Amino acid sequence: MSSSYRNKAAGIAIISIGLVIPPGAFGISPFFLDADRWGDDLVRQSVRLALLYYGIAACLMLTLRPQEWFPLVWRGWLARSFWTAAYAAYLIHLEMAFHYYHHWSHADAVDHTREVAGVGEGIYMSHLFTLLWGR
Repeated sequence: MSSSYRNKAAGIAIISIGLVIPPGAFGISPFFLDADRWGDDLVRQSVRLALLYYGIAACLMLTLRPQEWFPLVWRGWLARSFWTAAYAAYLIHLEMAFHYYHHWSHADAVDHTREVAGVGEGIYMSHLFTLLWGR
């Protein structure tokens, strides 16, 4: 068995374990809790999942050699997969937050940000972060 084949098999195993099991666990866990807390739990679990994937992607990217940054190299592809999954989980987190906390009201989100951070317009930094990450 060649080294390249083993590396690809290991990458597929990591993707299978890392990208399939956590969303399932995070997605199912609120249904085992109090129904009144589903929204809160889904918001918290989605951001935790985004941070988990981001951390894995960051660790992988820190260990990439220059020639591995090309996405067709399996380690580069693996890092990019976790990076993309982190962004997708973050977008799901935003959707859950706007649905369960702000009831799709941007004005409510600005007011909440003002209460928490002292500057309601700070939410626009969050929007900028979202746009720059997804670029």
